[in-house]
Amino acid sequence: MNNEFIDGVWFAVQHIVVVRDMPAIAAGIIKEANLSIDDCKAAQKRSGSFSEQMRKFIKTELK
Repeated sequence: MNNEFIDGVWFAVQHIVVVRDMPAIAAGIIKEANLSIDDCKAAQKRSGSFSEQMRKFIKTELK
């Protein structure tokens, strides 16, 4: 899986978590895209946006 795909999925997940406040839907998208927690952490590091909210999302919704 390449970073462009992962980052595209992560961008959508960020929007769903931060703007729409639907973390369960975002977690489902991550599962369907077959992204690992490490993929998500790396995508968040590359993004740098909404860091606090997304770290909390990874910690609470993806574990």
